[in-house]
Parts: sequence; C-alpha cells; structure tokens
Amino acid sequence: MSEEQSSPSENAESALRPEPGLEIVQNREFIAENVAISGRHFIRCSFNFCNLIYSGGPVGLIECGGANNRLVEVGPMREVLQGLSGDEISEKMVRYWTEVRKGLNLEASSD
Repeated sequence: MSEEQSSPSENAESALRPEPGLEIVQNREFIAENVAISGRHFIRCSFNFCNLIYSGGPVGLIECGGANNRLVEVGPMREVLQGLSGDEISEKMVRYWTEVRKGLNLEASSD
C-alpha cells in the first residue's frame, strides 16, 4: 500500500481520535441542561431535553445519543448563519469587546 493510501481501519481510527486541544467528556448523561458543545469531544454521552449550545469550532461525538434536544447557535456562528459577513462580525465583536473593557474600567488595547 502506498504512503498516500490508508486502510479502512486506519481511517476509522482517525475518525475516533479527538482533535488536539478539545476537552474530552466521557460517559456523561445530560438531562434538561444547557450544554456547551464547542471545543469538546463527547464519548458515550447521552443528551435528553438539552439545549446544545454551539458557538463554532470543532465538536466530537462518538457513540452518543439522546432525544428531544435543540441545537442553539450563538455568537459569531449565529451571525454567520444569519448572513452577516466576516468583516461585519469582526467589527461588531471588536465594538462589543471595547464596550466590555470600558465597563470594567480596563484600558482598551490600541491594536
């Protein structure tokens, strides 16, 4: 087999391997909770009557299940789905962050 080709078992193993930097959550049962899923890799978890909060970025789900859940997109992810451009989102985030820093009496960065 050439270096460019991989066997089906190697592909399956790669699919199960979490991306670096993701928080790993194993064997949890979530019932009627708000669950932030962005940046997390769930293994053998169940979700029932939950709001699955997605703000963008990678998510891993291996052997998970459940019912009666709702996916809730927030932040930049929601704005992208509403049709805002990257520049509009960036400008809005910088403006918001500047106001937060002022509210906390922190110097706004000059970048």
